[in-house]
Amino acid sequence: MEKSAVMTETQVKKFRDILTARQTELEGLIRNREAAAIETSADALDQIQHMVERELALETLGRESAFLRETRAALRRMDEGVFGNCLDCEE
Repeated sequence: MEKSAVMTETQVKKFRDILTARQTELEGLIRNREAAAIETSADALDQIQHMVERELALETLGRESAFLRETRAALRRMDEGVFGNCLDCEE
């Protein structure tokens, strides 16, 4: 089995910069939870619309939270010196 090339410090720094920027972006998106707020309305159609909008916002929040966890995990792997290795086979 052929040993793959190790990432250079420049490549790792480039990925760290990208991941750090993405982490900051995701943290900002997650902090903005206004779309998930429960709104009341006397009109049944408005209530349904608010409910649908809230469900979409919660799905988006869940997806962004998962991306943030993955981003933080990648940054931790960089700190540990194993970024770039396959998580399954460690190659």
